[in-house]
Amino acid sequence: MIGVVAVRAQDRVTLDEFIDVSQRLLSVRKLDRETAQMFLTALNADPDTAVTLAYVVQSNGNPTPEQAALRAVIIEWWRTGVFRIDGEPRLAARSRALWSEYPKPLMTQMEDNQ
Repeated sequence: MIGVVAVRAQDRVTLDEFIDVSQRLLSVRKLDRETAQMFLTALNADPDTAVTLAYVVQSNGNPTPEQAALRAVIIEWWRTGVFRIDGEPRLAARSRALWSEYPKPLMTQMEDNQ
């Protein structure tokens, strides 16, 4: 097939590569491997996204619009803990989402102290 790019199974992004690119995008040192595997599986479920992800992992320079959009998705998934498979939202786990590490809002802190 001319003009069609497919990612063969052996060319798919590995878990370690996905964690590495996620760490760079998020500027964090440690990410949960189980959550990373859920996200990677979801991204690889769509052949077009799998191809874009492979390019994101390999690129160091100026991303294409598709690569920039996928980078934003990866950041969003890690920050919220919510990811999508076949358009359906799924929750990885609240305790694994990066936002769970952020300080609590002031009102929540006040309620906890009562």
